[in-house]
Amino acid sequence: MSFSLLDSDDVMSSKGSHTVGVVKGQESYELLKFLLLLLGMKGATSDHACIWCTIHKKYRFDMSKLEKFYSEKPMARTLEEIKKCALISQTHSCVHQPLLNIPLENIVLDELHLMLRITDILTRNLVTAAINWDKEDNFNKRPCERTNMHLEALITAVNNCGVCFKVWEKQNADGGGSGTYDFTSLMGVDKKLLLKYLPEKLEGVIKADLSENVINLWKSMLGKIEPSDDFVTNYFGKAKKWIQLFNSLSSVYDGYAKGNVTPYMHSMVYHVPTMMRKHSGIKKFTGQGIEKNNDDCRRIHLAKSNKWDAANDVLLVSKRVESLSSLHRTPRMYQKLNAQYWDNDLKEKRAKLKRKMEDEKKQMDENIHSNDEQNVESMSPAELRAGLAQYGIKTRVKNVKRLQEMFRSCLH
Repeated sequence: MSFSLLDSDDVMSSKGSHTVGVVKGQESYELLKFLLLLLGMKGATSDHACIWCTIHKKYRFDMSKLEKFYSEKPMARTLEEIKKCALISQTHSCVHQPLLNIPLENIVLDELHLMLRITDILTRNLVTAAINWDKEDNFNKRPCERTNMHLEALITAVNNCGVCFKVWEKQNADGGGSGTYDFTSLMGVDKKLLLKYLPEKLEGVIKADLSENVINLWKSMLGKIEPSDDFVTNYFGKAKKWIQLFNSLSSVYDGYAKGNVTPYMHSMVYHVPTMMRKHSGIKKFTGQGIEKNNDDCRRIHLAKSNKWDAANDVLLVSKRVESLSSLHRTPRMYQKLNAQYWDNDLKEKRAKLKRKMEDEKKQMDENIHSNDEQNVESMSPAELRAGLAQYGIKTRVKNVKRLQEMFRSCLH
């Protein structure tokens, strides 16, 4: 667990995140699940999984509402209403009292996790579509003729973006294939690389009837978020069109069906604009610093811990780094003695070295040639014919001079 001060300049670095506790357990990126548990609500797959409004999951695909429809009564939630629902009726997915009394307007979506969770859906749809395409092609083929050509093409396209990516089939308890697949969980940096480079590599990797719209989905994925009013207004319109484009593919592939519009996608359209207007942008609420702090803790555990009390080691090292963060090593004084070195002298030095190496190579070639001449003069007819045989020449010539001429022509 850690916290950051939003008015500090290093909120996006690990130095701006202050660790107060370490819990040993499985690493997870389910931010929404954590927030729902914190507010005493059911999981992200429940009927009313949105923290900020009471929309039912059947209607998350509906993009016909105005921007503030879900941010105002009667759709908007409040902390008091969550407490009341949990205490009396347990409706709208409220089952327990909130653990912390945090006003809902102070709970802001993290830009990094928003991007991660939405691109997870896009990546899974690509993988599933490639697997299904391979199954269609292999349907009437013998087992020895079946291939994973389309899946391998997708993996190659992702790897060509500079991202390490693999897909594998999960195994049953008996070690056999389960028919379900999983793929490498990608970090924020990897997802940004995919958003930048993958769209141009998808042509021919996915089916023609999906290709154009899927590529547009990846290209139009909303990038940098700015706090200006004009940007927020345009952002809302672009986000709505993105969800509509997503749903337009439902007739071709189930992965883009209306039921696959997640709480993150709904929040991206109807709640993020409100957050940006209220807080003058959401960049300062980024979880990037937290993620970097998590990476530092993991590095400490793997490289600087004796593994007996890893949590204690992480806290001690983190506190030591925090205490020394204001101290900086004084750079050694450097005085340039020759101002022309990098522009002229270095080039001349390298040119001389190159000429010297070329001269040495030429001399070596001459010595080898001279040695070959001496060896040819001392070889017997039988040795000359054996040498010619190595070059694929068989001859019955017995004249020494003739054999020497033939052997020299082979050498040169």
